[in-house]
This record gives sequence, structure tokens and C-alpha cells, in this order.
Amino acid sequence: MLVFSLLFVLVGLGSALPSYELEKEWKQFQVAYNRNYKSPAELQYRNKIFNENLLKIRKHNEEYEAGLQSYMEGVNQFTDLTFEEVHKKLLGCKRNLTSEVARYSSVDLDILQVDDNEVPDSIDLREKGYVTPVKNQGHCGSCWAFSAVGSLEGQLYEATKKLVSLSEQELVDCSKTNEGCFGGDMVDAFEDLMELGGIASEESYPYQAKKNNCTFKKDMAVAEVTGVKTLPKNENALKKAVALKGPIAVGIQVTANFMNYKKGVFYDRSCVKNENMLNHGVVVVGYGKDNSTGKDYWIVKNSWGADWGDNGYIKMSRNRENNCNIATDASYPLLKPKDK
Repeated sequence: MLVFSLLFVLVGLGSALPSYELEKEWKQFQVAYNRNYKSPAELQYRNKIFNENLLKIRKHNEEYEAGLQSYMEGVNQFTDLTFEEVHKKLLGCKRNLTSEVARYSSVDLDILQVDDNEVPDSIDLREKGYVTPVKNQGHCGSCWAFSAVGSLEGQLYEATKKLVSLSEQELVDCSKTNEGCFGGDMVDAFEDLMELGGIASEESYPYQAKKNNCTFKKDMAVAEVTGVKTLPKNENALKKAVALKGPIAVGIQVTANFMNYKKGVFYDRSCVKNENMLNHGVVVVGYGKDNSTGKDYWIVKNSWGADWGDNGYIKMSRNRENNCNIATDASYPLLKPKDK
């Protein structure tokens, strides 16, 4: 009864803010994110959406402070957008059902033979040099390319002990089985790179946030992709792979709750256990346990810039029945560095 009473109070607290406070937050947002709307009508519309999202964020954070939520939300570059708009512009992970045979034939069964005692209780591959700075996909549904490249960068570091930022734009332009800014599949991305003859550096093939003609040439490649491994669809296999193989490309389900994440261990009750709901590609770069709450988490690198979330990252719930399907579609490439 205490929990229900507390929730009732919090709903009342989060249902309204003084108009002057809403106006202050709105002006600060426009300055912080350099918003210039095309018309008074659009300004009014965006203000309405911002206010609705802000109230939701405030209500959620009141619940967080009361111990009813495990993560905080915050105002960010998406607060004047609806989730439907974010979904259309940014969420581009699309499972290619025609590649299911390849997925099953490339499962890393060896990972299942690894004893649990052989992997650490926690690991952060950022601290070990495997992870490039957070990137920004812009208004292009190329998350699949950033997910694939994040894993490629880790594999190249494992082979050379040199961290090189690799080209998402090559995949956007040249991946024939994917759809550029309209979505794609990480396993298909790795297989397309095998046919292309390798992956270029970000420096030689920089990101444009739009699909252009493919200009990749084999002499641009810093590494050849020689194969792809998919993981059994469980969190224990994902844990072992992160510890032993490096950053892992994964597809997840993103809902409106994900959009506002700021810090803490993200658990989303609205996620559905269904691999057909996967809509966003990200990279798992570590895992651990929150000392203050005892909650297990995955360290996940997103591609929405360092202003989003916890400096561009999100801690997603681990060992909570594969929340948001994080272990359902996990893969990593095999590669061979090119002599330069």
C-alpha cells in the first residue's frame, strides 16, 4: 500500500510545473541546442512537445529519487521531438530474414565451452583501449553501420594494439544488402565488407550522414574482414564474448523511455521479448555491477553524440531476462589487418 500511495503523490507532483519554469527550460533548451524553427506554428508545436516531454522527465525523476526507478532521465537534443520522429530519423536496425541461415551457420559455439570462472566479474573495454570516442550518426538511420564499425574497431585494436577510427560512411555508401540511412543489419554489413575487400579509416572515408555513391577502393582498406561470428542468444554468452573477444555489435529494442536516458541502470518494462522488435544497433563495450544498488549492467556505446545519455553511453540492465533483447542479435567480425 505504501508504494501505491507514494506513486499517487508522485503523479500529482509531476503533472504540472509553473508556466515561468516551463518557459525558462524552453528558452535554455533552444539556446543549448541551437534551435531555429521555420515558422511560429512550428515553434508552438515544438514547445508543446517539449513541455510534454519535460513533464514526463520530471515525473520519472521524482520516482527515481523515491527509489522506484533505477535510472534518471534528462533533457537532451530529442526533447522537442516525438518518439515517432526519433524512430523515423535514427532507428535503423533491420533484421534481414534472408540472412538467418548465415546467422545459424556462424554461431560461435566455442564461447559456450568457456568456463564462467575464466571471465572477470566486470570489464570496461574503454579502459583497455578498444573503444574510439563516441560518434554521432546525425539524422540518418545508420545505427547499424556504427554498431558494426564499433565492433570492427575493437577487433582491429586486438590485432594491432592501435586504435583506429573506421569508416561508417563506407558501409552507408557501399553495403549492397543494407539501405544506407534507411536501415541495415550488422551481420550483413560484415559480410558485405568481405566482398568489398575491407574497411577504410574514418580519415580516408569520412562520415556524411547521407548516402552517396560508393567511392571505396581496396587500397584504402586498413583491414580485411575474413568472417563473422554470431552469438547464442543469451546474456552469459554475451558476457563471455565481451570479455574474450572485444566490443560486440548488438541489436536492441528502443522505446520512448530510452530516448530520455541520462544516468543509472536502464531497465525498460515496456520492452517486448521478441527479436522482431529490434530497431537500433549499438555496441556492448563492457559490463559490471552498480555498487550502490547491486544491479548488473551492460556498458553500451550509442551513436547519438556525447551530449546524449551518460557522455554518449548507457548502462543497460543485465541478467534481467534479456531486457530489450540485448543478447538476441549479437555478432562480431573476424579480420586481418592490412600492411600499410
